[in-house]
Amino acid sequence: MSAAGIHIRRTDDRRATVALGVAAGLDERGPGDVDVAAMWGAYDGDTLVGTVSLGTLHGLNVVSWLAVDEAYRGRGLGRLLLGELEEEVRRRGVREVWAPARAPGFFKAVGYAETEMGEERAALLADCLGCRRYGRSCRPQVVVKRWS
Repeated sequence: MSAAGIHIRRTDDRRATVALGVAAGLDERGPGDVDVAAMWGAYDGDTLVGTVSLGTLHGLNVVSWLAVDEAYRGRGLGRLLLGELEEEVRRRGVREVWAPARAPGFFKAVGYAETEMGEERAALLADCLGCRRYGRSCRPQVVVKRWS
C-alpha cells in the first residue's frame, strides 16, 4: 500500500521505530510489557517516516507505537498504517483491538470508541501513570474497535 510515493511494509526495525516514536513525542520507555507481534513502517525511499505495532498486553490486542514524522503528517499515513494493522487483526480472527490513545480524536474518526473505566482501561493506562507527562501534557484515553 502506498500514498504519494510512500510505501507501507512490514518491518522488524525496533530501533528505528522507537526513535521515530520518541521524536513524535511518545515516551521512550514505551508500553512496558507489550509483546510485539508485528510492525509496519511507512517509508519514503529508505527513510522510516511512520510506524505502528500490533502487540499483546494483559491478553489484549493493542495498537502501539503509532507515530508519523511531523513533516509527513496530514497525508493519511496514520490511517494507512492503522489499516494494515487492522487487516492483520482480522486475518488472525480477532474481533477487537485496543489502543491507549494520546490522540483519541484520530482513533474515533476511524471507528474506535472510547472506553469507560474497567479492567482493560486500567491495564492499558498502568504504564502511563509513571510518566512525567501523564495528566499534564498527555491525557491518554483508551479506545477500542470491534468487528462482528
